Amino acid sequence: MTLPNLETLLLDVNRFKGGIPTEFGLSNITTFYVNSNLLTGTLPESMWGNLGLETLRVDMNYFNGTLSNSIGDLLSLKDLHLESNKFTGTVPLLFGRLSSLVTLSLAQNQLTGTLRDYYSSFTSLAFFDVSQNALTGFIPSGLFELSTIQTIALNNNKFDGNIPEVLGSASSLQILSLYSNALTGSVPSIVPGSLANLQEMLLQKNSLTGSMPPSICELRVAGFGVLDMFWADCGATAAPMIQCTSPSCCTMCYPLAVQQQGIFKLTGY
Repeated sequence: MTLPNLETLLLDVNRFKGGIPTEFGLSNITTFYVNSNLLTGTLPESMWGNLGLETLRVDMNYFNGTLSNSIGDLLSLKDLHLESNKFTGTVPLLFGRLSSLVTLSLAQNQLTGTLRDYYSSFTSLAFFDVSQNALTGFIPSGLFELSTIQTIALNNNKFDGNIPEVLGSASSLQILSLYSNALTGSVPSIVPGSLANLQEMLLQKNSLTGSMPPSICELRVAGFGVLDMFWADCGATAAPMIQCTSPSCCTMCYPLAVQQQGIFKLTGY
């Protein structure tokens, strides 16, 4: 049976098992939700033939295997949710063709390799989450040069190198989550008036050093910014340590010390 006029298929939040039928690639569906089920197996290569697809949610299932380069053929794709599965391998090179994306979430998988810096052509990207994988290499500076980006979540990976110097260029950025990586160097200064929308900046459990720039701390001051949650490795026993006064600048310093039965003990992250 074929349904050539079917454009939206919502099968999310059920207990469906099995895989996605190969016939899906022959449909005209633009919105496809199968998230929050019990689906398994690999994503069929045929599904990337559905060139009109705009929203794809297969998150919170048990899919595995690698991500196909053919996903780069979905030039109309705006929202892509692949998080909370068991995907392995690298982020495909042809993801760089998905310049219409608004949301890209690959979090909580087993992805490895580096992130290529091909985001300069992305005109609408607002949400970027690749947290909780095993990604390595430098943070792509192009993400911070997008005027539309609101959330960048790279935490719980193995990124190294410095925080990009163009940090302050992300004019719409609200959430920056970089904790639990291997970042080094100092936090870059920003031009006054930059990052005026930033609400959360999570830098703890890295290897950052130096002093927190006054231009960053000013984001905690009314009239300069709205930064409310600012965490870093500025605790008394942090090694290495970044100098950051608390609570006037950093709102929480790691490692945390808690008082337990009159004795201070260090807690984890």
